[in-house]
Amino acid sequence: MPNRVRPDRNVDDLVTAAMAKLQASQPADAEKILRRALRKAPNDLNANNLIGVLLLNGGRAKEATRHLNQAAKADPENAAILDNLGVALSLAGDIEAGITTLRRAVALAPERTEFKIDLGKALADGGHADEAIDSYRAVLSGEPSNVTALNNL
Repeated sequence: MPNRVRPDRNVDDLVTAAMAKLQASQPADAEKILRRALRKAPNDLNANNLIGVLLLNGGRAKEATRHLNQAAKADPENAAILDNLGVALSLAGDIEAGITTLRRAVALAPERTEFKIDLGKALADGGHADEAIDSYRAVLSGEPSNVTALNNL
């Protein structure tokens, strides 16, 4: 019998079901479940963040920004959400807003090297080569063999 999502599930159950679909490499099913969750609770932090990441990973950065903005409004101090939003904004063409958002993510979680790498990429894409190099060097100061940072220098 196929695993169907019961219509009476609450939003948290739907988000959990969507995560299971993602882990099973079924992003289209996960997106359908998340859209159902968002119909029930349009401002839900977890549903907006997860669908935003799903859309971002699927090459739909502009659409992802709407959901990630909603998640960031719900938790403006969440560095991971801000990093996702900054990447989405940059890929959607709003590079300066992406850079600003990524700077905030790095400030909130300076230990997260992947945030510094994302910032470096956005800075490079925005024509800020010197600042991009600084961001990659900041990664290398803590992780001298970080391949991504080394390749981007």
